[in-house]
Amino acid sequence: MNDNRNTGMPEEEGFQIDEMHVRRPHDRKSRTLLYVVVAVAVIALGIGGWMIYEATSRSNEMKAMQEQIEQQQLDMEQMQLQQDYDDLNREFAQFENSRQIIQDDSVKRQLAEKYEAASLQVQQLLNELNDSHTAVVLFDLVLGYGASATPASELLDQLSHIDMNNAPLLIAHVCGTEADPQIRSQQISALQNAGIIIASSNAQAALWASAVAQTQLQKKGLNA
Repeated sequence: MNDNRNTGMPEEEGFQIDEMHVRRPHDRKSRTLLYVVVAVAVIALGIGGWMIYEATSRSNEMKAMQEQIEQQQLDMEQMQLQQDYDDLNREFAQFENSRQIIQDDSVKRQLAEKYEAASLQVQQLLNELNDSHTAVVLFDLVLGYGASATPASELLDQLSHIDMNNAPLLIAHVCGTEADPQIRSQQISALQNAGIIIASSNAQAALWASAVAQTQLQKKGLNA
């Protein structure tokens, strides 16, 4: 029996050794599989991270490209607006130049018409003064912008060759104010010094002229 126990113990120990030998290959496979799983996970994470990085990079590039395109569009719009503004300024300047030219031409034409009318009035005045049948001459002396700077002096120059003592009576009304460039009082003084009667209004001048004409007719024995 002792032999059987002795021989039994080694058998039990040998069995345990064999069981350990059996389990160790199984542990290696598990570890290998675990390593494979971990490696696959690491690779998957690396690939995922790279894909995320690529996606983020592409998104940033697209965003930067979109911002660049928008900025270019804004620059082009600003350039177009500036060009439109410059074109409007040029058109407005041309319009102002044309308007000024037209206005200048209009002013020149008006001045020429006024000078022509004044010349005709002076000529008519001279014709009346040289007419022996004329008893009184009534006229207006107009002041203001567009009129002669020295209307009284110019008129008196035209009358300088006429003998005022034998000439018809001259009655005038000066149309203007002290605020006019010619200054009304100075023009009145110049006319009065030349023997011309100055009325305070057109109506008064007309009444005086009518009275003088009637007096002259009465002297000649004629009725008005």
